[in-house]
Amino acid sequence: MKNETVTIPRDEYEKLLELARLVPVLIAENERLRAENKLLRDKVDLLVRRVFGSSSEKLDPGQLLLDLGAGEEPGFDEEPPAGYEAAPSPRRKRAAKRERLPDGLPEERIVIDPPEVEACPEEWRLIGSEETVKLDVEPMRFKKVVIERRKYVSRTGGGAPVIAPAPEQLIPGSFASASLLARISTGKFADHLPLYRQEQIYAREGVILSRKTLCGWVWRTANWLRIIYEGLRQEVFEAAYLQADETPIRYICPGHGKTKTGYLWVYHAPGKGVLFEWHASRAADCLADMLGDFSGTIQTDGYAAYESYNGTRPDGRKLKLGNCWAHARRGFHRAQDESALSKAVLKDIQELYRVEAELREAGADAQQRETRRRADSAPQLAAIKAKLEAQRPHHLPQSLTGKAVSYALDRWDGLTMYVGNGEMEIDNNLVENAIRPSAIGKKNWLFFGSESGGWQNAVMYTVVQNCKMHGINPEEYLKDVLGRLPHIKADEARELTPAKWLAARSPASQIA
Repeated sequence: MKNETVTIPRDEYEKLLELARLVPVLIAENERLRAENKLLRDKVDLLVRRVFGSSSEKLDPGQLLLDLGAGEEPGFDEEPPAGYEAAPSPRRKRAAKRERLPDGLPEERIVIDPPEVEACPEEWRLIGSEETVKLDVEPMRFKKVVIERRKYVSRTGGGAPVIAPAPEQLIPGSFASASLLARISTGKFADHLPLYRQEQIYAREGVILSRKTLCGWVWRTANWLRIIYEGLRQEVFEAAYLQADETPIRYICPGHGKTKTGYLWVYHAPGKGVLFEWHASRAADCLADMLGDFSGTIQTDGYAAYESYNGTRPDGRKLKLGNCWAHARRGFHRAQDESALSKAVLKDIQELYRVEAELREAGADAQQRETRRRADSAPQLAAIKAKLEAQRPHHLPQSLTGKAVSYALDRWDGLTMYVGNGEMEIDNNLVENAIRPSAIGKKNWLFFGSESGGWQNAVMYTVVQNCKMHGINPEEYLKDVLGRLPHIKADEARELTPAKWLAARSPASQIA
């Protein structure tokens, strides 16, 4: 076979040379784009963590990236058993929100007739109508209530003049009514409106109330409600199981105007009530005042003060200290990019929560919850513990994974206590939800006015949060209760806790 020489036209030859020169350029550009893509993905991951990170226990940022098609499926250094198939995460059914008008609204009806009918109504016969409904609102309406007490003398001319006794007042010498105090208290403690903003709102309506006056009224209101607060304390601590947490709040230190940190300690009895306690410290000594008469189960985030306090109680009155899986999960969530172990444990914890979600949807009672947990959750927990103990030596104690493993194993008895107690929850999220309104509020009012004023806020948050827990309008409750407190005895006032107040207003109680 003869060798044949192929002649390439000069212009095509130059194109080939140009392509050859472009190859390394394109390779370099490809590498640059790969690096840029990785950087952008890292930025997206960081943004997702900041938006949905430690403040939310429901969304896994890595899973979100997978859903978007970015990233690879996380793996683990152990092969799953044959036939293992990950259960799909349950989807919570959310009821569609629909706008609706409340029942019992006062109605104003406007009738519009055609011009032809208005001109000669006798020539037309009505056959029907079409209605358009609008929700209308009027500005805040103040009114002056004048209480006139008339004096009388006897027509026979004997005796001194008579006059009806003056009604008892919430605040002697003040013109604040129960409804106004209820509005101010609801604005601050339910709607998170600082008093200076309420001062501005009332001024727009022509009512001038200084912030100092409003502050004094709130203090007096809390003082009246304190007896109900003590009734709520009794209701909460009668429970056998409590969730506990605390939140820091700054307060002004007298003398030099600087602020210090105090704490609202919060105790939540699921389905019964919530109690806020104010202390200027987070020390274990505070617990002696709050939990001295309580004996039962306390579920916490693992704060060491509870263990320390429990060690000082008599042996026969030791508290059962449970722990929170939401807090344990956060450690593995922070470490998920550090180790495959953390990713695997997160999936295992998801299975524990799947059991709880199914129990919740089924409306299971305490006995049903305990039975299901022993059957399904207990084996899963045993597997998690074995995995953590086997992998613990392979992770540095100060690494994110090492800290997460130590946190879980050191509190294992508390984390697994819920399996044998159907009253307990898997986590402390309910008490954290009760704390959330105070956290929102302090973003607006920033701090308490004084250390001694902390109790007033504890009283008001306790009352308002219990109203919300029982589906009561706080303003309606406060208006009614504040109007009655000056005229009743202390024993009667203790029966005005939100739960008892609601029960007394139910149709069944009224019939009885």
